[in-house]
Amino acid sequence: MYKIKIQVYIWDGDSIENSEQWTVACKNIEIPFPPFHDLKIDFETEKERKIKSVTWNIDNQTFSCELYEQFCYLGVDDLMFDEWVEDFEDNGWLINGPHKNNV
Repeated sequence: MYKIKIQVYIWDGDSIENSEQWTVACKNIEIPFPPFHDLKIDFETEKERKIKSVTWNIDNQTFSCELYEQFCYLGVDDLMFDEWVEDFEDNGWLINGPHKNNV
């Protein structure tokens, strides 16, 4: 099994430029093969996510993977920023934030 630290940035707008704040969610998982770019990870109780980038950490002997960002589109059926953060937290993700967007 391959140990992977995955992380995803959650933005409170429909783009980085249109967001006032962001947070990052992290989770440790294991998979039976090395991760790769655009691999889809199908979580049992949450939305499927794709890997944006993969880095091998030689000191910890683990992979670090950044997933594609989660934007809050603010449509009628979309979750609000706080709801997305709560959903990640409820599914075992560690939350770091929110942080003010300085872009």
